[in-house]
Amino acid sequence: MSFLRSIFQAYNDSDHGKEKKRARPFRELDGFPMLHSSNYLNSLISKAKTDDELDLILDHLYKFDTLDIDSYKKVEQKIIDKRWEE
Repeated sequence: MSFLRSIFQAYNDSDHGKEKKRARPFRELDGFPMLHSSNYLNSLISKAKTDDELDLILDHLYKFDTLDIDSYKKVEQKIIDKRWEE
């Protein structure tokens, strides 16, 4: 059992494992059946490394038609501003 645990731990500690773990919340946005809080989405913006990840956050906002709510409109604007910085 400890041998098997060692294999999984080595994978999780690898660069590939760390990147896969970091990117998981972005992949899960697409299939998530409920709207995430604006605070959670803001935290994802700061973790996003690619435009595709930012797009997944925007898609989540648009899926639930949230832009009439100020806190979600601010999330959208933050993403737009971040994209323009690049």
